[in-house]
Amino acid sequence: MNNSLEARMSKRNALLIILLCGTIWGCIEAGMGLLPKYPFSSVPPTLIGLMVLALARTYLPERGSSTAIGAIAMLYRAMTIHGWPCHIWAVLLVGISFDIIATLVGKRNERLAWRIVSGPATAYLAYALFAFTMTYVMFYIPPMKDCAHWWVIGGLPKIVNYVGKSGSLAAVGSLISVPLGYWLGYLMPTMRIGHQWALIGEGLALAALWAVGFAFFP
Repeated sequence: MNNSLEARMSKRNALLIILLCGTIWGCIEAGMGLLPKYPFSSVPPTLIGLMVLALARTYLPERGSSTAIGAIAMLYRAMTIHGWPCHIWAVLLVGISFDIIATLVGKRNERLAWRIVSGPATAYLAYALFAFTMTYVMFYIPPMKDCAHWWVIGGLPKIVNYVGKSGSLAAVGSLISVPLGYWLGYLMPTMRIGHQWALIGEGLALAALWAVGFAFFP
C-alpha cells in the first residue's frame, strides 16, 4: 500500500514539474516573442530554455522528461506564434535535443565537465535539426509551408550560416546556462519549504501563468 501511494505521489510530482517548468519556459518564450525583431533573436530564449531543462533534469532524469517539458512550452508559445508556426517547432526541438544528449550522457551528467559539454552539443543538435527539417521536410506540411519557403530558397548555405552563427552563439552561451540550471536544481531542495506548501505554490503558479497567457497574449 505504501509503495502504491509513493508511486502515485511520484507521478504527481513529476507531472507538476513538467507542467511548471514547461509553462515557465513557454511564458518566457511568449514574452520574448512579442519583442521587436533583433539579430540572433533565437539565442536568448534558447539559453533560458536550456537552463530550465537542466534544472528540471535534476528532479526528472528519466528519458522523455525534457521532451515533455518542451511540448508544454511549445503549447504555451503557440499563443503568440502570429502566423509563424516554425517558432513552436523550434521550441520542441530544443526539448528533444536536450533529451537525446542527456540520455546519451546518462549519469556522467553529474560531473561538471559533462554538463559543460552537453550544453553546446544540445545547441548544435537543436539548431541543425531545425534548419534541416525546415529546408527539406516542413515545406511539404501545409501549416509550415510559408515558413519553410524561405529555408528552401536559402538551401544548404542558409543552413550552414544559421547553425554556424546562431547555433555557435547558443553553444557558447550554453556553457554557462546549462551548468547554472543544474546548480539551481540542486540548490532548491536545500530551501526549507514544506512539501504541501510547495505543491500549493506550484499549482497557484501554474494557474497564474496560464491565466496571464490567455489574458494578455493574443
